[in-house]
Amino acid sequence: MPMALGIAVLRGLEKKPFSKRIVAGISLALISFAVMVVDIQRSIKQEDPAAYAAKILVLRSRRIAELAASIEAISFQFFMNRLLNTTLSAYVNDAERYDISKWNTVFSQHMEGLAQTVPEIEDAIFFAIPDPNKIPLMMTDSLTRATYQPVRSIIMQKAIAASGKSVWDVCMGASKSAAQNVNKLLVCARLITNIDTHVPLGVLVLLVNPDRIARAVSGSSWDEDANAAPKTDYTLLIDENSKILVSASLSQIGLQAQAQVPGFSEHFPLNKAASPSGKYKARALSGAKATQGLFWVIYERVPDRLWTLVSILPVSVDPLPLFFRIFIIAGFAASVWLILSVLRGGEATPDQSQPPAQHLEAIPDWFKALAPREKVVMVLLLKGLSNKEIAYHLAIREQTVKNYLHGIYKKLGVQDRFSALLLMQNAHLNIETIKDYAEKNPSEFSVSIDILA
Repeated sequence: MPMALGIAVLRGLEKKPFSKRIVAGISLALISFAVMVVDIQRSIKQEDPAAYAAKILVLRSRRIAELAASIEAISFQFFMNRLLNTTLSAYVNDAERYDISKWNTVFSQHMEGLAQTVPEIEDAIFFAIPDPNKIPLMMTDSLTRATYQPVRSIIMQKAIAASGKSVWDVCMGASKSAAQNVNKLLVCARLITNIDTHVPLGVLVLLVNPDRIARAVSGSSWDEDANAAPKTDYTLLIDENSKILVSASLSQIGLQAQAQVPGFSEHFPLNKAASPSGKYKARALSGAKATQGLFWVIYERVPDRLWTLVSILPVSVDPLPLFFRIFIIAGFAASVWLILSVLRGGEATPDQSQPPAQHLEAIPDWFKALAPREKVVMVLLLKGLSNKEIAYHLAIREQTVKNYLHGIYKKLGVQDRFSALLLMQNAHLNIETIKDYAEKNPSEFSVSIDILA
């Protein structure tokens, strides 16, 4: 159908000057098409970086899951290794608060050996539950009271309430591997109980190396982020409470994601049954790291956890405003209407506006050469009747009508009814002209001229 219409238009344009409506319709269609191409190109440019970032995020989420599992596995040693568990029990039950060297030596040596297999562990602390004033066991001697006291106050009760499950949180303190002013630590804590009696002994807290965990999450460390130019894209690790656990930017760690992730409150799935991955576009909030522009937010759920890895990257090309997309639809619709109105005879020309009598001598020879029944079929075709309707008016079979049309097309050198109608329009043939001609030449028509009314 569109191909036949296009052929008919082209043939009509070859035989007469451009109609104003056709020129306007074609121009409008070309403009709409150009706008549509621009819109598609901009959409492709927007999708490409987001699709690539989503693939990278899947790999990083798996790495985070493996890393967290290996860190948590360290604490299981204090359940499976009876010597370690007995050492902790002796430490907890002894009345001595300050001279803990004999237990700390065993604890420190074992933890340093484990840290070599899991280099993300920077330090470890064991707090005794019965006596909160007891000096804790530590893997290294670099931790001061100013470091472990905030950790104890933040994580202790959470780990006890978790009843043996791992607890991750952000605590305030000093990290020996980060910049001097770094005071935020990612920690993993677990309640340790006696193997035989299942009585709680204390809480084991593992301090995670901030540089290594930042590299696993975002591909860059804190030091790199501090020395480089301000980043326009960044990746965050968010827990089930919307708290940022890890970021290459120290200022974001421990903050709520609502103030750092564009469109978080409106689009982000917080419930457990939500889609594990997705993406959306949103404008940045005033509190976000980048304060203006449109951003892609791509998120991926960390396997087997309620954590989510989120990447925020700027949209380099803004989409066309809604007005232009409405213009594309309206432009194509208007151009089709203009062209069809010409094909259907909707635009009067100076020749068509003249009285029919002036066109009596202009009846083309090819119309006169048609058989009487073929002339009638052409007239009914001009009136817009279908094959079935023509068959009804002439009391013949529809297949007979098709046979007539096939013969007419062959005589006129056209391919279909649209081409035939355009040929009649170019010859200034209309119902009034043919009716007037039929009144003067009734023998050339197979039926009464009343059917032309």
